[in-house]
Amino acid sequence: MRGRCCWDFLLIPEEVHSVRAVFENLQAGQFPSQHENCWVTRDGNRILIAWTNTAILDDRGSVEHIISTGIDITERRQVEEELRKSEERFRLLSVALRQRIAEIGRSETERKRAEEAYS
Repeated sequence: MRGRCCWDFLLIPEEVHSVRAVFENLQAGQFPSQHENCWVTRDGNRILIAWTNTAILDDRGSVEHIISTGIDITERRQVEEELRKSEERFRLLSVALRQRIAEIGRSETERKRAEEAYS
């Protein structure tokens, strides 16, 4: 990778601009920072990386090195999305169940009134 920028071969095209902006902000002294972006693996798959970035300054206070550490959060995000979908299904079932219970309660009340009226 020496001499090459990560956006030349690891990033999906739609994220190149935002990653360059992160590096520009780091070089301008805006650190530490965090961001997420997709990388393309050797086999063409996409993985989501959560980045934490900082910089090392030289004696004059200028950015000498940028240090970024990334964690693959692809699976975690997939699990979070499945959990969100599951919670939404549960919420919808809960609403439907409460509505059905209310309908049964109204039907029972109506039945009792009819019995009393014809008794």
